Amino acid sequence: DVGGGSGGFSMTLAKAFPQLHATVLDFPNVCAVGEDFLALPENADVVDRVNFVGGNAVTSEFPANNDGVLMSYLSSSIGGHDMAKVYSKAFEATRPGGNLFVHDFMVENDFS
Repeated sequence: DVGGGSGGFSMTLAKAFPQLHATVLDFPNVCAVGEDFLALPENADVVDRVNFVGGNAVTSEFPANNDGVLMSYLSSSIGGHDMAKVYSKAFEATRPGGNLFVHDFMVENDFS
């Protein structure tokens, strides 16, 4: 979950899919907030399947060998010149046959 913030999507998906293991990559201070949420009693069933890695989507290595990579609201928060780099890193971090999941605002260049 690149740019996964507090890990809300990862925790929700892990609850829905018991075989799912998720890694959230976000800024270290954001990961600290996510780790606090993960420690709440309502997340006890996923605490061993969701982890956090502090970093930067543009400059950090992505964890490798993933069945899928989720990028939620990441494309709209990075500059256009970095977008191709981030998508390339997501592709490289995904196993052959894996999936890239993009959840974001998709707008034209004029923001329409």
